[in-house]
Amino acid sequence: TIEHHPGLIDLLPHCEGEGVTRPFQLHLGFATADASTTITMNWMTTAVQRLTEVRLGLDPNALEQVYQGHSFRFARLDERLIHEVHICGLTPSTTYYYQVGGGNAWSPTHSFVTAPPPNSDEEFVFGAGGDSRSETYELFANALRGMRDAGAEFVVFTGDAVELGQIQRGWDGFFGVAQEAWASLPFLPANGNHDLLAVNYLGQFA
Repeated sequence: TIEHHPGLIDLLPHCEGEGVTRPFQLHLGFATADASTTITMNWMTTAVQRLTEVRLGLDPNALEQVYQGHSFRFARLDERLIHEVHICGLTPSTTYYYQVGGGNAWSPTHSFVTAPPPNSDEEFVFGAGGDSRSETYELFANALRGMRDAGAEFVVFTGDAVELGQIQRGWDGFFGVAQEAWASLPFLPANGNHDLLAVNYLGQFA
């Protein structure tokens, strides 16, 4: 349900055909404390693309598991929708391949790695950062790519993603500059004083 996100408004009617776009601003996260068996996926499309699905598998050429989620928007998104899918029952310490989308509009195939099981002594690598707010987000994009290249499996973020949380343009920059990294590194955000717990913050993270 989405009732706990203040400011969300009714969805546009579903419409097939002209105006449907491939997913963009895809990013991963966690909605529970168990990162070893769960994952969440958020992305955007134009408002006419209401289908919200994930194809998942252990082989990039065999994405046979299909999961469905929900879509919504808030007032500052104009003619865009946010899509969100929660996936449970995954195997710890496992690489999964996936696409997001629906109908004839799908993302490229990406991958992520689930966490080790709780109480495991298996080592893992993660990235940490914060205060990314800028005009271009290029420094943050370089940092994300560096974390990914260094073998990070998720990112802990200490807050202040954008200069002002209610302005969607900043979030578009934040999510738009490093798609390959965003699509493979689950993200654990903290709200910063610049993020302001705005609906843009609450609505774009699972």
